[in-house]
Amino acid sequence: MVQIRLLGGFEVRAPDGQAVHIPVRKARALVALLALRPGRAITREWLCEMLWPEVRSEQALHSLRQTLLSLRKQLPSSLYVQVDGGITAENVPDVRKVGADLIVAGSAIFHAEDPLAAARRIRAIATGADGAASA
Repeated sequence: MVQIRLLGGFEVRAPDGQAVHIPVRKARALVALLALRPGRAITREWLCEMLWPEVRSEQALHSLRQTLLSLRKQLPSSLYVQVDGGITAENVPDVRKVGADLIVAGSAIFHAEDPLAAARRIRAIATGADGAASA
């Protein structure tokens, strides 16, 4: 299990006990925001508002993707990343790029006119079977 200490100094430890160095302040803030909301859905928009309130939404979303990608490279490869909430066929490629291991797309599927077709489309995009270049 990854250990995250927020009080008394920020610290992240890998499952083997090794310290994980996260040098960028916004990346540390992102880890803290996620750690403080375990098991709860967090929208990308909310994260952007918390981390980049002064930046327009498109730039903030880009910064969030870059920060997530950076964190994915710094955190242990054994860490399992699940993205749940706000998934659409349009943003699945971005979720793939940041290295999600599991994508949950319930609303996009069950609110679709044709849930089976929506599920197949999202699965094809998520697995790269749609012909899009893999991250």
